[in-house]
Amino acid sequence: MRTNLRKRRREEEKKKRRRETHEKESPKKEVSGVDDDDNYEGEFQDETLVCRDCDADFVFSVEEQEFHASKGFESKPVRCYDCKMEKKARFDERGGRGGGR
Repeated sequence: MRTNLRKRRREEEKKKRRRETHEKESPKKEVSGVDDDDNYEGEFQDETLVCRDCDADFVFSVEEQEFHASKGFESKPVRCYDCKMEKKARFDERGGRGGGR
């Protein structure tokens, strides 16, 4: 039991260090705003992120960033495509929204 706890703590520390390193290495992007035609005026670059669930790297593409900006989303995705689809499938199996049992 203690070995599992130690292993989990090591994995969590590893994730934390990877995220901190990624944040230091990633240049901050400046946002200039949205014009009347809903065309986003900003400079984006493909960005490598780390999946919250499987800890794999995935690319947050320029196109995805433009879509997020046009919808007003302020946060970056936290899951890779596969994990996002798995979560969606689990969610759908449970019967969608609602907290009932």
